[in-house]
Amino acid sequence: MLLGYARVSTADQSPNHQVDALHRAGVDESDIYVDHASGAKASRPQLDHVLRMLRMCDTLTITRLDRLGRSVLHLVTLGADLRERGVGLHVIEQGIDTSTSEGGAMFEMLSVLSELQREQSSRPDDHRRPRRSLAPLTANSRLTHLREQSQPRMLSAMREGGPP
Repeated sequence: MLLGYARVSTADQSPNHQVDALHRAGVDESDIYVDHASGAKASRPQLDHVLRMLRMCDTLTITRLDRLGRSVLHLVTLGADLRERGVGLHVIEQGIDTSTSEGGAMFEMLSVLSELQREQSSRPDDHRRPRRSLAPLTANSRLTHLREQSQPRMLSAMREGGPP
């Protein structure tokens, strides 16, 4: 049996895109469950319901990993639990199907990357500052900086009559 799960972060967001993708992946409309909650929020009643319903040989279908887990630890734990129960996981947009060994490995790698992306997007703008501070260092400004640094040495060497 295919069961689908979708999640949007706020009440004003529409899950239609996710629901349509789940339907195109073969999940019946009556087997698609949607939560309207932040991914970091502990309570996601529809996900809890789907996880209770899943049995051996069923497949949980989602559109992206970030719709499923709150953290890398949560995703990895959930993936291990599904695997132990004989339940497959199909992640549509990331092409993951844990019924294959490659899909299982890809699930674990993308779990880590999803967490990294979530952490970076939730940080204040500080993580962009190093790029901004380096932006003025164009090739021209580097040459100007080198020229300004080397001029005093060159002038000193010319006064003394030797090479810089």
